[in-house]
Amino acid sequence: MFSRLALVVALALGSAALLAAQQSDSPEPYNDDEAYRVYDVLLPHDSSPNTLVIQQETIGPLSREGSASLGPENCLTPAAASEFKDAILDYNRNNQKKSLLQRKFSVSRPYEILDAGTLNAMFQHPDGWNKFYQRFPNSGGIYNMSAVGFNRDKTRALVYFGSGCQGQCGDWSFRLLEKVNGKWEQAGGVTCHTAA
Repeated sequence: MFSRLALVVALALGSAALLAAQQSDSPEPYNDDEAYRVYDVLLPHDSSPNTLVIQQETIGPLSREGSASLGPENCLTPAAASEFKDAILDYNRNNQKKSLLQRKFSVSRPYEILDAGTLNAMFQHPDGWNKFYQRFPNSGGIYNMSAVGFNRDKTRALVYFGSGCQGQCGDWSFRLLEKVNGKWEQAGGVTCHTAA
């Protein structure tokens, strides 16, 4: 009787641990309000009525095929790496897994957040970009971004940000920002840039 009860308890605990592990691997909502102020600086600010399209899942750890992760410390000047060292640590910690962007952007253009499943389904067709632009004409493509890394007092920020569009066009890079007089401004010091 005792061994049967022990087996049932062990199975129940094992199932609970498995469920907890699966849930912890699921992306969680990204709710850092200051991060959305950083994104707002990087997104287009024209008065176009065309909808911006933002991928819901943040970009997770970056890597090149067949190599280790591509961290921001490899893409900054030594001076920028020193000035933004706390933001780099926070960036690396925040981007160990993906998060889900929320409707917290303050941009003048309308925007839509699409999950990766919806985007993947759209692009499984050979004419995926045509379908995309039929739904979102003149959108500029799909914007992707990482979670933001901040220094302790949230006056320096680091984010990986970019967009992709039809015809193998795109532009992605790390972005450094500093808060000046209460407003986020882009800073120099990034040495890596990917364009298609």
